[in-house]
Amino acid sequence: MINSELMLNAREVLLDNSRFGPIAFNLTMNGLNAQAIRKFQSLQEEMDANLNSGIPPEQVNAMMMGQMMTLLPELFNQAEIRIDPLSIESELGGMQAQMEFSISGLDANSPADPMFLFNAINLDIAVDVDKPLMLKLVEWQLTAAEAQQAVAGSSQSRRAESNIPMDQKVNENLRGLLSENWLVFEDGIYSSQISLHNGEMIMNNQSVDAMSQLMSQMAPPPPGN
Repeated sequence: MINSELMLNAREVLLDNSRFGPIAFNLTMNGLNAQAIRKFQSLQEEMDANLNSGIPPEQVNAMMMGQMMTLLPELFNQAEIRIDPLSIESELGGMQAQMEFSISGLDANSPADPMFLFNAINLDIAVDVDKPLMLKLVEWQLTAAEAQQAVAGSSQSRRAESNIPMDQKVNENLRGLLSENWLVFEDGIYSSQISLHNGEMIMNNQSVDAMSQLMSQMAPPPPGN
C-alpha cells in the first residue's frame, strides 16, 4: 500500500501580475494499491501504443474501459484521500477548501460495474471563493481549455471564439455553474458544498441525480464548438 502526505506552504507567489499568499495546501493519501497503480501505468502505455498505431480513439477507449473497471476495486479498496486545507489569500481575495474521499465495500470479488463502484464512493467537498479570485480562476481555466481546443479546432471556430471577450466568457461560464447549482453566490462569495454517499448526491442542500450531473460535465462539446 502507498501512504503519502504532501504539505505545501508559500508566503508569496506572483501569478499573472497578482500577488498570492500566504498559501497552504495539505494532501494526504492512504491505502492506494501499488500493484494496481503499476497495472494502470501498463494500461496507459498500451493505450498510447494503440493510438500511435492508428487505431481510432473510440475503439481504444472501449477496449481499455473494461480493463480499467476491473482494476478500480483493487486500486481503491482501502484508499482515503484528504485535502485539509487548501487555503489561498491574495490581492484578489481568498479561497478556503476541504475535501475527503474514500471507498467502502469493495474487494477483489466486487463486480466491475460502474454503478456498483459509484455507490462505494464517499465524498465531501466544501469550497468558498471570493468573487474577484473566482473570476480570475475561471479565466485561467478557460484560457487553458481554449489553448487545447485550438490545436484540434478549425480556423473558423478559433476566429469565432477569439471574437468573444474573455469577460463575457467568464460570466457565461459562472452563470451556467450557478444555474446548474454547482455554485451558489451570496455576499460576494462563490460557495459549493457537495457530498456523495451510497450513490446519493447532495449539492448545495439539494438532492440531485449524481450520475446525470457528472455525465453532463464530462460530455463532449457540440460539433463546431
